[in-house]
Amino acid sequence: MATHIEADEAQSHLAEFLKRTTSQGERFVVELRGHPAAALVSLEDLQRLEGWDAGAQHNVAAGGADFRRTLQETGVTVQWPSGRPVAPAERNPIEIAGPPLSEQIIADRH
Repeated sequence: MATHIEADEAQSHLAEFLKRTTSQGERFVVELRGHPAAALVSLEDLQRLEGWDAGAQHNVAAGGADFRRTLQETGVTVQWPSGRPVAPAERNPIEIAGPPLSEQIIADRH
């Protein structure tokens, strides 16, 4: 879990926070006026995050097997729906009695 610190505290004690990040693996969320703005993490964490980003982009093109494997190798617990993916053309629509759901929602809002 990350420790939240204000930007002025991060600025005045940066060397201490860097030391704690590199030696102890601590993570810090830097806030501006109480709102999260940035994070201070180790290089190992950054490389793992960048790997996930690359995997997410690859996930769209390759069906996700490599991305899922990367997540599992990094120790992230992932639960995926069972069964093979079904193309939209193969899906069977659910028949609902009455007006379309969108009309029911609009009627409830009035």
